Amino acid sequence: MLHLGIDIGTTKVSAAIAAADMSFHAAAAADHHAAVPREEGFFEQDFGKIEDAVRKVLGDLPPDALSSVVSVGISTQMHTVLLGRSDGSVSNCVTWQDRRAEPILADLRRASGRDLFPGYGAVTLAWYARRAELDGWDWAATPGDELARRLIGANRAETMDSSLAAAWGIYDSVRHDWDSRAAEALGIPARFLPRIAPSGTIAGLTTGHFCGIPDGIPVLPAIGDNQASVIGSGGNPDTDLFATVGTGSQLSAVMPEDEARLIPPAPGLDFRPFPGGRTLVAVPPLSGGKAWSLLADAVSGLLAAFGAAPQGCNLLDFLSDLADKAPSDAGGLRIVPDFFGTRVHPGEFGSITGITATNFTLQNVARAMANGIVENLFAPMPASVIRSRKRIIGSGNGLAKCGAVRHALQERCDLPLVMPQVREEAATGAALFAGSAICRLR
Repeated sequence: MLHLGIDIGTTKVSAAIAAADMSFHAAAAADHHAAVPREEGFFEQDFGKIEDAVRKVLGDLPPDALSSVVSVGISTQMHTVLLGRSDGSVSNCVTWQDRRAEPILADLRRASGRDLFPGYGAVTLAWYARRAELDGWDWAATPGDELARRLIGANRAETMDSSLAAAWGIYDSVRHDWDSRAAEALGIPARFLPRIAPSGTIAGLTTGHFCGIPDGIPVLPAIGDNQASVIGSGGNPDTDLFATVGTGSQLSAVMPEDEARLIPPAPGLDFRPFPGGRTLVAVPPLSGGKAWSLLADAVSGLLAAFGAAPQGCNLLDFLSDLADKAPSDAGGLRIVPDFFGTRVHPGEFGSITGITATNFTLQNVARAMANGIVENLFAPMPASVIRSRKRIIGSGNGLAKCGAVRHALQERCDLPLVMPQVREEAATGAALFAGSAICRLR
């Protein structure tokens, strides 16, 4: 049996068709170019463009395989929220990168008693509520659950997986439900909080023959792209550490719930629901592959100022090669690549320290950037968790395409790094998750 997975990422959409045993696998991806220009600190995306990209990647999959799938799984960027009306119209998606609520964040934390951060779905909804901008809207959803709604022809997005509910910031992990007291304190009406469904349940059945997907097959509520990447990487959740470097980045370890509760809370450490009643202990810094591309943008701008341009090379690859020629400690140069602040301290940004008369070279800057991306991943993760693992399973274009970041990762952690040959890990993970759920239900 074949299963379809669709992933809605921050910059691209991907889709994969996979058999449960991976005896068949096909994948496609495309940038969605959905960003909507707004004032500084506002990060929004046009869902219509996201759907266009979904249709494109589905069209790039083998038609015979697509017409044979028996289930659909979806993964999506976490924390992001959109609003919907009963007529089917939706707002822009407000993404996890959004910073509009920073001025009221301290007040939202006090009112709710929750450790909220900019870009969380509940924070965005509270911002809307304080400005009376929820009036005229009927429900809220993640981008992945909005896609599920369209696949099944529902009037509203009615269900949500716990992995995404937790990412909105007001999920009660003991009761496995919304923290209604916090929602009320934030001014979020109940109609904007979808029913949290047990992991692996069915949102509905496909209708309308969407891009060649058969009608009448189960669609699951979307899961977080972090969880889906772990599932799709081919690693062993019990013994492996999972590092993903895409636009953002995550370092993750899957643990039984009772073991995860023994880990003391720490800044930068997140505890996320994972299928099977387990917990994903994660470090999710806002910087990742985007930090590396910003370095390339800076170098490109410098060259342009002198009327020059890189000839016959990819600047990202060139910088990676330069970084590999620098000493592993970058000659003492240290970069903290917090270009977008941090979730804990959204107003504190990155830095460059340790500059001397001899170490301020492009080689060292590139190596220090790679080291900084990796250090942001490892610093909050308890050493006991790392010691309990046998390998690091790497995924995401930031690792797959950047040797300097891979090498920095290997030197930072005394574990073998394995880069699985699975294309589009998150979409593949969504497909495998759907397949597993359907098998259990049968």
